[in-house]
This record gives sequence, structure tokens and C-alpha cells, in this order.
Amino acid sequence: SHAEGIVFDITDEFFARLCQRKTQINVGELLGMLVAFPTFAKYLHACSTIIFCDNIGMIHTAVNGAGYAPDIRLLAHCISLYTSKFLITPWFEYVNTFSNPTDGGSREGITCETARSLGICLRQVQCPKLHVRFPSASLQLEAISFDV
Repeated sequence: SHAEGIVFDITDEFFARLCQRKTQINVGELLGMLVAFPTFAKYLHACSTIIFCDNIGMIHTAVNGAGYAPDIRLLAHCISLYTSKFLITPWFEYVNTFSNPTDGGSREGITCETARSLGICLRQVQCPKLHVRFPSASLQLEAISFDV
């Protein structure tokens, strides 16, 4: 068994399609959870898994499968759809930011020393692509796609 994580750069095109807000950290938190499902589908299929996040609001959003803004709502719903598609039983768990071993990857990329010292192998993946009508696309998995 080994620990593996993913890192991706959110493109300017992706940012431009999001609802306007002061910061996009909530989208980043949900996207981090969401990208893990198709990336690790072969390991997660038909099993229980724990998803750690250091943003309590986005944990609640992921659990509810719904959110306050159209883009947040659609990403949260896609998390629900992926867990159903891959027969995953998720448990969403809060981890304090300073105790989050994968947080450095979002800041430092695949060279994160904290992840490396904990034996977590980080790899770069492509930023998801959004459907042309995102976030007003119907609530289907086609709203967002991944190159995995």
C-alpha cells in the first residue's frame, strides 16, 4: 500500500467560468475532492473511503451534494454522482489546515517536502474541463470532464 496524491493547476479559462466571488478557495476545496474520484477510481470502486478537507463549509456542501451558488452546487452534485457511479461510500472528515499533509501540494506542487517526508507521492494531473454551459449545465457528470 502506498499514499498517493494529485496536484493540478486551475487554468485561467476555468477561473473565468466560475461565479464571481472574492476568492475561489471553496471551489478549489471541492475540486480537490472531486478530481480524486475519477483519478483513483480503480482503487476506490465499491469501497469505503475517507476524504479529508480543511474547510468545514465545503465538507457540509459535499455531504449535502448541494451548495449556495450554481458552480458550487454543480461541483458538489458531481461529487455525489461520482460516489454513486463508482459505488463509493464516502466519509468526509475535517482536518486542521496545519495538520493537512496534502495542503502543501496545493501551494508547492509535486515537490512538496511535507508530503514527501510523509511518504505521499504527488503527481500532476490535468485541470478538469468544464462543459460549455457550466455552471448552468444540467446536473450530470458531463458538466465536468477529466483527462485521467
